[in-house]
Amino acid sequence: MRTSVWKALTCFLFVPASWAAYDEYDYSNERAPAGSSRGNTSLTESVRRPLKFQSWYSDHRAELSGVSNTVCNLSLKAYQGDMEARNTLGPVEDYYWAHMNCMMSTVSEHVKASFSGTSILLGLAPTTLSLLGPSVGEMALLSIHRPIFALLLSLGAPAIYPGRFLLWDDPLRANEPQTGSFIVGVIVVVLFQYLLAAGAGANILHAAYRIGIQGVVSWRCRDSYWPILWVVVTLIIHFIATLSLRTAIHRKQRTSTATFEEKDRKYVRPGLLPLLHNEITPSSNARWQVCDLFD
Repeated sequence: MRTSVWKALTCFLFVPASWAAYDEYDYSNERAPAGSSRGNTSLTESVRRPLKFQSWYSDHRAELSGVSNTVCNLSLKAYQGDMEARNTLGPVEDYYWAHMNCMMSTVSEHVKASFSGTSILLGLAPTTLSLLGPSVGEMALLSIHRPIFALLLSLGAPAIYPGRFLLWDDPLRANEPQTGSFIVGVIVVVLFQYLLAAGAGANILHAAYRIGIQGVVSWRCRDSYWPILWVVVTLIIHFIATLSLRTAIHRKQRTSTATFEEKDRKYVRPGLLPLLHNEITPSSNARWQVCDLFD
């Protein structure tokens, strides 16, 4: 406890001193070069919301917040739409990048190295996470039996595993009866499944929102919706895979499914009640398999 208090007091006492030691940033470099097709930003340019530079991740919050509000305060106010600050700052190519460049030129090398390492980690994360999740074919197959649960899982999957290049895996083989085991306590298991899937989806949406607000997308720096768009694109890909599977398979004739008993046949008929029954039934406990009805 004493160590934590001492670190906090040290940060509070010595970080402001380091801010004072920073050199003043030269904003003349932020003007558009001569002959640029874009030119300088208008003084009356509207401010895009939600605003960035308002909250920070905890690792370097003290230094980043301090630099943004002290050394680079002029560009921060101009980015936020303060007309007095914009007139003082003068013409620049982009208010956002003027403030971002000021911060990156002022913060310590330790923070810059941390940013570089984070970029590498975020680049490797989708490939690594995709290997832990279901494939596109498996999600498409699950959507035939439990569409709502498949939608939640698609939303909670931050990356997609498309499978190996030029390798065909029959999705119908993923739901063969011998691959599953009967589950006891179905209600508890199903409730846990939906809570876990919904929690994963909420976590992804929250993380994407925070990255959009607290992160920087280099090609569209002022926009915050790109991480959310990444999440939505996964839903579109799974939807296309589901549509492709449903158009590729054909429902068997009634004579081919004559092995079903009459009490089981009601679960494969179209309607709201059979749909709800199948939705809350784990695949291993289902009275029918997709390969029994389709080929």
